[in-house]
Amino acid sequence: MAKKAWDIAQPYLKKAITQASKFTIDGPGSGGRIVQVRYKKGGAVLFRLDFYPIKSGGPFTLHYHLEKNTEHLVIWTSNIY
Repeated sequence: MAKKAWDIAQPYLKKAITQASKFTIDGPGSGGRIVQVRYKKGGAVLFRLDFYPIKSGGPFTLHYHLEKNTEHLVIWTSNIY
């Protein structure tokens, strides 16, 4: 599970590091955020990795979001409610 999450997140983090003048990397935050890459100009999210229930009262789910995509892209769902 961790390897799969890293494989998904790595290209976005590398892009943010190599183009540091264009992107900001945010660490853990509210809503179960693990890491987020966003544009400095405007603040729009390019990539976000979360571990939080997708639906209120649901199981904790490792998932990610991509720019201009409102879907929760699931990596793994726990049995913790």
